[in-house]
Amino acid sequence: MISAFEKLSSLLDFREKIRVLILFFLVLIGTLLEVLGIGALLPLVTLLSKPDAIHESPYLSKAYELTHISSINGFIILCLIVVLAIYIFKNAFLFLTTYIQGRFLYSYYRRLSTRLFRLYLLSPYSFHLKRNSAELLRNLQAISKVIQGVLLTSIVLITEATVIVGLFILLVYVDPNSAIIIILGMCVFMGMFY
Repeated sequence: MISAFEKLSSLLDFREKIRVLILFFLVLIGTLLEVLGIGALLPLVTLLSKPDAIHESPYLSKAYELTHISSINGFIILCLIVVLAIYIFKNAFLFLTTYIQGRFLYSYYRRLSTRLFRLYLLSPYSFHLKRNSAELLRNLQAISKVIQGVLLTSIVLITEATVIVGLFILLVYVDPNSAIIIILGMCVFMGMFY
C-alpha cells in the first residue's frame, strides 16, 4: 500500500502536490465544521427539552446575556436559526470541497492518460508491432481504476478518519466517561466482527 502511495506521489508534479495539500487543509476545515455542527446540536437539544437550562449552563447563560433577548422562546428561536445557518454553511463548504476533490482527480486522471497516450503515440513503430493494441488500451483504462482505487479511496479515508478523530475529541471534552465506554464497546464489537 505504501509503495502505491510512493508511486502516485512520484507521478504528481509540484502543482498537484500543492493542490493535495490544499485539499487536506479543506478536509481539516470540513472536519472542524462537522464537529461544530454536532457540537451546536447539544445545547440546542438541551434548550428544547428543558428551557430553564439557560440559567444552569454557563455557556448558554453567557450567550443569553450577550444577545439581550428578553424571552427564552426568542433565544431558542435565535439558537435554531444559528444552528440552521451553521448546517447550511457546513453543507455548502463540504459540497465545494467534494467538487474540488472531483476536479483534482479528473485533472490528474486526464494528465496521466494524456501523458501515457502521448508516450504510446511517440513510440517507434517497432514498439507497436511487438505489443497488442488491446493491451495498450487496457493500460490507459487502468489509470482510472488506479486513481479511483487508491487516490479517491485515500482521500475518503483521510476525510472520514479526521471526522472520527474530531468527534472523538468532542465526545471526550463533553463527557469523558461515556467516551471511554463507547470506545471499549466499539473495540469489543470490532474484535468480534473481525
